Parts: sequence; structure tokens; C-alpha cells
Amino acid sequence: MEQFKSEISNKGERELENSIVDMTDEQFSSYINSLDDSASIEVKEGIKKVRKYNKKIIDELKDKYDNKCQICGEGSKNTYGVSVVEGHHIEEFSLTQNNSPQNIMILCPSHHRIIHKAKGMFNSKTKEITYSNGFIEKLLFNKHL
Repeated sequence: MEQFKSEISNKGERELENSIVDMTDEQFSSYINSLDDSASIEVKEGIKKVRKYNKKIIDELKDKYDNKCQICGEGSKNTYGVSVVEGHHIEEFSLTQNNSPQNIMILCPSHHRIIHKAKGMFNSKTKEITYSNGFIEKLLFNKHL
């Protein structure tokens, strides 16, 4: 890591980035391994499960909520010019293939991760999420659920 920091300060971040872009895969792998012998790039082959759904539904919901999280109201579009809100399937899409708007919430990345890690369960009657530790959070915005 020290060698990498040294190269950044000697060459400059932009020049180092440009030289990496021009490398072949083998050169890049060799370069990474020279910086840290515990780091490596591996190519793995296998079967990958890919979820396919109509992204237009989520994009329309993002527009409906002005690219803001339904729980906290945070959004990045006005400040940074890019939207990072995400569509969260209330019932797991991988199990149900339910991509209807009534099964999707628009969330900031933080709330999306929290719901998954803390096993948040949405109550459609009360419009609340109850987490595994008992904490309950109400939707701030709801125009479709």
C-alpha cells in the first residue's frame, strides 16, 4: 500500500490512473500483485442468477417521489445532479417475481441496506416498517402503497 501511495504522490493520481487504463489484464494483475502480495485478481467461471424485471416501473416510481427516499425524504439529485435512490421489493423479487408498483418502495441506499440487514418487515395497513430489534419506522412519503 505504501508503494501505491508513493506512486500517486510521484506520478500524480491522474497520470497513474491513465497508465492503469492502458494496461492489459495481465499487466494490471501483475501491477496489483506487486503492490500487495495478498491482493490478486481472479477470473471465476460459474452460473449466475440474474433478476430480470421491467426497470421502467421503478424509474416511474423514482419520478413520482422526486428521487427521494420514502422513509427519510433524502435525495441526492438536487445537490449532486445524480439520483442514488433504489427500488426495494417488499416481497422478495427472487422468490415472487412480483414487480408491481404495490411491491416496490423507493429508498435511499442507507435505508435499503438497513431494511435488508435488520430484516425490516413492511406493514401495508399501517405503512410502517418493523425491524428485528422492535424499532418501527413510518413512511414519510406514500403516494402508491
